[in-house]
Amino acid sequence: MNTLEAVRTIMSRYESLEIGGIRDAQLERRISSFMRRSAIGDEAELLAGLRRDPALRARMIDALTINVTSVYRNASAWDLLRKEFLPGMGHRVKMWSAGASTGAEAYSMAIVAKENGQTADITATDIDQRSLDKAVLGRYSKQELNEVPTDIRAKYFTEDDDEWVVDPTLRRSIRFAKHDLLAEPAVGSRFDLIACRNVVIYFSAAAQRDLHRKLAAALRPGGVLFIGGAERVAEPEALGLETKQRPFYVRREDIKAVAV
Repeated sequence: MNTLEAVRTIMSRYESLEIGGIRDAQLERRISSFMRRSAIGDEAELLAGLRRDPALRARMIDALTINVTSVYRNASAWDLLRKEFLPGMGHRVKMWSAGASTGAEAYSMAIVAKENGQTADITATDIDQRSLDKAVLGRYSKQELNEVPTDIRAKYFTEDDDEWVVDPTLRRSIRFAKHDLLAEPAVGSRFDLIACRNVVIYFSAAAQRDLHRKLAAALRPGGVLFIGGAERVAEPEALGLETKQRPFYVRREDIKAVAV
């Protein structure tokens, strides 16, 4: 068994973390970087440490589930969502932030819904518990709010020392939960909006197809899948999805079910 497969096996056995969908080249880069930062001399030392040391495995989870995010990331896409897609979703909007990281995406969803006078019911999930713990706090650096328009920041965030704290009304609209996108079923069904942005770019083509199939099946007819600007859904028609304005896909109204 090579090192990549050994790491996959150890993380699955001890942490229930399924990383088979991460591309080999990407996984190899993350492992190498982790070894350098952790002053681990060779692969044998790495594997032995992962088997015996829960703290090392926890740090490895952080390395394998890199969380780079910011509130209103790619602000033009959020404006397009608010103006073109949210108005057709009714007063109460059921949303899923899939791969929520530290919560910036989920809070962005809550903001655009509130700006439209809608009530958001948001489920936000991630595989990394420590990221979720930070998400619940709703505290962000100035850099993480760089793309937030000044009026939006003033309305929904309060400055506290060197951080900005999200308005409690937004926090109350979000349920944060640990969830493995690749290994577990969808967290619900008939979502009006699913945001899964800049997540699948690290996955193999097969894992991407499986995940997009799962997300499409969790949308209601007419529901919207919101992905990263550099991402695409392969063969969306086979999933009952129509390409609208990038990066948005809409589940066709005449599609009753999507195979999972």
